[in-house]
Amino acid sequence: MRAPVNRAARVQIQSIPPSVGGLNTLDAVANMPPTDAIILDNYFPSTADVPLRNGYQNWGSGIAGNVETLAVYSSGTEEKLFAIYGGALYDVSANAAVGAPLISGLTNSRWQWVDFTNAGKTFLVMVNGVDAPLIYDGTDWHTVRTATAKTITSITASGTTATLITAAPHGLTTGDQITITGATPDAFNGTFTVTVVDATTFTYTMATAPGGNATVVGTYIVMWSITGTDPTQFVHVQVFASRLWFTQNISMQSWYLPVGQVAGAAVLFDVGPQTVLGGFLMGIATWNIDNSAGLNPYIIFVTSKGEAVVYQGSDPSQATSFSISARFRIGAPVGRRFFEKYGSDIVFIGADGLTPLSKALLTDRAQRDITLTEKISPSVNVDVATYGRNFGWQVVLYPDGNKLVINVPTAEDVASYQYVMNTITKAWCRFTGWNAFCFAYFNGALYMGGKNFVAQADIGSDDGGLAINSDIKPAYNYFGQRGQEKYFRMIRPVFITSTGFQPLIDLSVDFDTILPTSAPTFSRGYVNPWDLTPWDQVPWADAQIVQTAWESIDGLGYAATFRMRAQTTGIQFSIQSVDFMFEAKQTPSF
Repeated sequence: MRAPVNRAARVQIQSIPPSVGGLNTLDAVANMPPTDAIILDNYFPSTADVPLRNGYQNWGSGIAGNVETLAVYSSGTEEKLFAIYGGALYDVSANAAVGAPLISGLTNSRWQWVDFTNAGKTFLVMVNGVDAPLIYDGTDWHTVRTATAKTITSITASGTTATLITAAPHGLTTGDQITITGATPDAFNGTFTVTVVDATTFTYTMATAPGGNATVVGTYIVMWSITGTDPTQFVHVQVFASRLWFTQNISMQSWYLPVGQVAGAAVLFDVGPQTVLGGFLMGIATWNIDNSAGLNPYIIFVTSKGEAVVYQGSDPSQATSFSISARFRIGAPVGRRFFEKYGSDIVFIGADGLTPLSKALLTDRAQRDITLTEKISPSVNVDVATYGRNFGWQVVLYPDGNKLVINVPTAEDVASYQYVMNTITKAWCRFTGWNAFCFAYFNGALYMGGKNFVAQADIGSDDGGLAINSDIKPAYNYFGQRGQEKYFRMIRPVFITSTGFQPLIDLSVDFDTILPTSAPTFSRGYVNPWDLTPWDQVPWADAQIVQTAWESIDGLGYAATFRMRAQTTGIQFSIQSVDFMFEAKQTPSF
């Protein structure tokens, strides 16, 4: 008898979900969850789909140099953004041409900063371990000096303008405040703001004319000064218990100022005796825990070897109320910008990845599953080992965009990319094309500085006028038939997009690592100026459309995925799902 003809349909269609689980470089490619991705460049995995990341827009103009620091002054409703590049500090608060530098002659442009508020006044305090610290009081900039009394050889007056002469260079800059003592008449004594004339001459304006010249040689001392140590050695600054704390460069020593003061007598606090691995103090972090006992403040000293010493209390001069609470280890931190506040926690970036303080206190650093970067830990570990000595590492939280960003400087002051985590889902991706050297959160937006630019990041659909190059390769999928070979015939990605575009799609089967040789086609979005665009030929207001089109593919294997690359500008799109059409290979019967 003849065998019955098998008339069952052989062609099957199955969908794979979007890669909302994010980038995964940890798991074996044969066992990844279907919602993960092997490559996820310039996509941001959301809760329901995978959209193309936003771009950036240049902020201001006339910037010529490597922007290595962005510092934010925030006081009440006033916010200012300052950029440091080429050894000078500029106000870049407005999206306008950058004017003359506010401060110049700086040795380097790599500064650490903190806002410090006391008695209703906010100060921006900045240090870099080489230059004298800088303080902005909301109106003027001040240079912090070592407080050494300088001799005035003569004081003369013309009306209310006093001219002062010193035997040696006075070391002042215009705008410095000084206190003069020992001068006669008494009108010359007091606190004044100076105007520099030359290296040995400066002037100030008095309330009233003194009626004569000084007959007794006076002395002056700079008001914005710190005594007890050399403040140019301060390389990191932090606020804890209403005090400014400083880290001394290449040492285990830290210094703190009196409560509420931005100048004055610094007191030494040596962390060295509490450490065993050597190295030097990298920086100081703070942490507050609010529980049934109230608000418990902690200060954490972190060394270059990854030792962390935690103190609790408010007055470091009182051993009974300021004592060690914990010691633990993290991976050696990279750079001075190695931590960030993250909700009620703190996260550190280092050799172990991105580690939350709350988890590090309770476990050993060998337990890598405590890190937020566990899913991409092989990639992060390689990056730290390869680029860890480069300047530019930074962790920054961008709450408005639900993003936590790790900047990875692949070539110092040349190029970088970013690992970006969705703070809702904890899914990771990678951003390329943002060659940033520093980041700052300012006025509810994310800003970055790079070579000859400051830019507002995570906005628009191009990178400063350049195309966004996206690349995605989801996890391999067996389509429910792990042991069955399949002929893959067609593929249909489903997009929601602002306009049609042409991605380049390649099929990958059975975990191949063949690199595509062709380049994606450039796609540009619609620009619809009023009264110039042909009526009824392009969609107004860039309305969202659904793009679905079958494309031919050809491959034989047990598992498959796709690699999709696109080059777009002016286009916003997201991946909703991808359909595969395949036919199970027929096994001969005997």
